[in-house]
Amino acid sequence: MGYAGILPALLRQSCFITDGSGTGPFASTITGLAPNTKYYVRAYAVNSVGTGYGNEYNFTTLSPSSAVITTSAVTSIAQTTATGGGNITSDGGSSITARGVCWSRNQNPTLADSYTTNDFGTGIFNSQLTNLSPGKTYYVRAYATNSTGTTYGNQVSFLTASDIPKVTTSAVGTVTATSAQVGGEVLDDNGSTAQQGVYAITLLEVHNLDNIKSEREASVHLQCHLLV
Repeated sequence: MGYAGILPALLRQSCFITDGSGTGPFASTITGLAPNTKYYVRAYAVNSVGTGYGNEYNFTTLSPSSAVITTSAVTSIAQTTATGGGNITSDGGSSITARGVCWSRNQNPTLADSYTTNDFGTGIFNSQLTNLSPGKTYYVRAYATNSTGTTYGNQVSFLTASDIPKVTTSAVGTVTATSAQVGGEVLDDNGSTAQQGVYAITLLEVHNLDNIKSEREASVHLQCHLLV
């Protein structure tokens, strides 16, 4: 009975296989190596007499690279909050020490703008965006930091919910010489509707009609009524 394996850096790790016959090819994977480091390896085999070593090879592990990250679409959008996130599919060979999202009213936000800090590691994560202004467009990018620096994902944008009420106008009903049935529906008051009604605009007089198409000029007098 014998066994064989790989001896890296003069220290035998648990990266060996056993073989009842003691012969034949084998393969092992060495893990937990340091980036950008040179290692020496030798195959070995052990039987009842002792340990035999193969010829020596060396290799250098790769230097870490930037993380690979994408930005998720923003969801749960309210007037002052929203949910963003990202997905880190590769740490670039170096542990992720920080991740989150950053956002701004300007394009290509960075950590110099508003940002969140999530836990570490790769994979999907979510972040809560706060202190937003209603009815505004924001730009968001996920980020990840490893030993090479900070990498930003693709940019996405979203519009926060407006604080202006959402209203539709109903079709005009019965019309008489001096009245008309009008109305509407408040679809969303955004929590602060103080008044509702109908605006009626009456065209009283238009001058210079012949010049409207060419000069786009006209003297238009409008009368506006708020019908509560």
